[in-house]
Amino acid sequence: MANSEPTSGQLANSGQLANSSPKIRACHFDSYEYNEEYDTCIPSLDDVAYVIGTFFGDLPAPDSTGGYVSLPLHFPSDLLSGVGFALEVGLGHYVGDNLVDYGKDVGGLLGYGLQGLGYPISAVADTAAVFLEGAGKIVGAVADGVGTAVDTVVDNVVTPVLGAGAEAVEAVVEQVAESVEKVADAVGSTAKKYFCKIFC
Repeated sequence: MANSEPTSGQLANSGQLANSSPKIRACHFDSYEYNEEYDTCIPSLDDVAYVIGTFFGDLPAPDSTGGYVSLPLHFPSDLLSGVGFALEVGLGHYVGDNLVDYGKDVGGLLGYGLQGLGYPISAVADTAAVFLEGAGKIVGAVADGVGTAVDTVVDNVVTPVLGAGAEAVEAVVEQVAESVEKVADAVGSTAKKYFCKIFC
């Protein structure tokens, strides 16, 4: 073997793998970013404050009728995602993780008990948060689907009907204009004929 680097098996046998390899963090949703301070994934503004961010100008306003119809439907999505994140940070990080850290510092039977209490609290908080945030994602997807359906109806039904109505009004206006011209020509030729009889 020409490579002089140790293999992962050699590192594992020497006890260096656990200490030398960096932790790989993955968030449960694409729009989330890992935060070292909280040791958790933090949602983007779109995930927890879509409605409020849109009202205050932090996010762009919808660009279609369906976007405006679906905007209030995003409020439950924001609420679920926000509560999930708050549960994950508040209960999981500040209560569960701190109990574990304190238990490690205390040591002994009391320390093990604190760690034994902290780990399940963190696990339950993280699990509940993922379910709440996932429910928020589902509600957000349904709201987006409603917006898309409204846009489809507007684009395929309302706009053509209004377009046909505008074309029909334009055709009527053209016919009225032609009729007025014909009446004016008839009145003009009749008036000319009588004018010439009198004055010509």
